[in-house]
Parts: sequence; structure tokens; C-alpha cells
Amino acid sequence: MRLLSLGFLARISTSVCLGFTTLPLQPKALTSINLGQAKGRRMDSSILVICSDPSAARQTSQKALEEAGWKGKIVLITAQDPLPNLDDVEGILLTGGADIHPKYWDVQEPLHEKAEPDDARTDLEIKVINHAQEKNLPILGLCRGQQIINVALGGSMYQHLPDEGVPLARTYVGKYSDEKQVLPHSVSVKANSQLAHLLQIKVPRMDVNSRHHQAVKEVGKGLIISAVDQEDLVGGRPMIEGLESSDPSRFIVGVQWHPENLTREEGPTGEAARNLFKGFLDAIRQKRK
Repeated sequence: MRLLSLGFLARISTSVCLGFTTLPLQPKALTSINLGQAKGRRMDSSILVICSDPSAARQTSQKALEEAGWKGKIVLITAQDPLPNLDDVEGILLTGGADIHPKYWDVQEPLHEKAEPDDARTDLEIKVINHAQEKNLPILGLCRGQQIINVALGGSMYQHLPDEGVPLARTYVGKYSDEKQVLPHSVSVKANSQLAHLLQIKVPRMDVNSRHHQAVKEVGKGLIISAVDQEDLVGGRPMIEGLESSDPSRFIVGVQWHPENLTREEGPTGEAARNLFKGFLDAIRQKRK
């Protein structure tokens, strides 16, 4: 999530931590890149990227997809664009962005004074997520992207992490354009989860970047926790850093950090970021069969 004012503080999510100590061994922009022929894929198929800032998304998420090997179209849209037709879309990427209003999970919960929601984008994304689920399209959510997946599937959020005892210095550091990303905390990925198999790293924990002040609270229907920050607790429970579908035949994966800014990093953090985007493309290819 973006920090929109000085003194903007951050919030956290809770979840019981079981099995998170080890990873398994194992404007309206359209970009076309040399489509070529591929079995089971139409020539005009694409990945749909929903974002708030197309210029930033082109430099980060789009570049990460291209470097991971995507050769088809990448269509960037914002809340100002009409609801897209998903007939020729093979995957959905939901990027970071502004806050989510509490009315989407509890009509009686007041908006936090530090929150600056983007209702137009939320409305668009919920419709796209629901339609993409009907079509069983792979969905990857980054930061706000994870949060909106959770809300769309009936989950709730902490609106402001400092109110839950987690300082801003732990969850909102730096910006997407920083050449060297600050990694303020680590995440533990649940062994044998889909996320663990995607990241393919062999360390107990991995350092990540972080730019959010909202976080997952109650997990949405059909989702399970795949990663946590064990050091930042709410009520004695760790902050949720990863979600995925409880149905292994579906690719619905969310992470709270920003891997699109980490693909050039060295070590486990960069390796995991690159593997995540490659895994997303692999899921798209699997759907073609």
C-alpha cells in the first residue's frame, strides 16, 4: 500500500503460525511483444495488469513479466478504464496501490483517519477477480493485490498497523523507484505450500521489502495462509505475508511484499522474486493444455 501522508502509520494481520519455519527443498497502456505461435493460445491473448500508475507498472511488473519470459501482450489498466473483457486474457496480475475501504468487509466499520481508499479500483478489481475465478484464470496479487483478493473472497483487513502495535519502520520503507530496495523484515513460508514451490528457495526465512499500512486480518473463503512475518505480532499472532487458494488446481497467489522491485536483487530474495513470476507464467502455460 502507498503511504499518502506524513505520520502515516501501518497495521498488521494475524494468523496462527503452524509449519512456517522451513521452506521445501524443492494511460491505458498496451504493450505487444513478438507474440509468436504457442500451442493452445490465441494470437491476441494477454496478461491483464490492474494498477494505479501505468508508468510505474511498466517499469516494474511489466518488466518482471517480460524478463520471466512472457512473449504475449501485457495490458495495463486503471480504475478509469472500462471493465475488461477476459475472453482473451490468460492471467491477472494485481499490483500495489491505495487503501481498501472497510465497507467492503463491514459496512459498520468506520474509515480510519489515516486511510485514503480507492473505491473505483476496488470495485473494478472485485468484478475482475470474481470473473477470473469463474474462468479459473491464474491470479497473482502483490501487496494491495493480495489484500483485494482477500477482501473479494470475503476476508477482512486491519486498516492501520501502528494501531495494532506494529511500527511504520517495519512495514513501510522506501519506494518502488529506489535502485536498492530496503528489506526491513523477513518472511517465513509454509513448507509444502504452493508459494514455497513457486519461490524455490532453501532458507528458513527470506528478507523482503515492504510498503503497506493495511494488512490481512480474517482470511477470505477458499484461501489459506502461505507466509507470515513471525517477528511482527498482533495479539501474539504473526502478520500474514502470503495467501493462496486452498484448491491446488487453482492458481490464486498473493504476497504482501513487492517482488516486482526485487528481480534484480542477488541472493534468496532476488531468486525468489524471479521464480515467482516464472511460476505465474508456468501456471498460465499449464492452463493451455
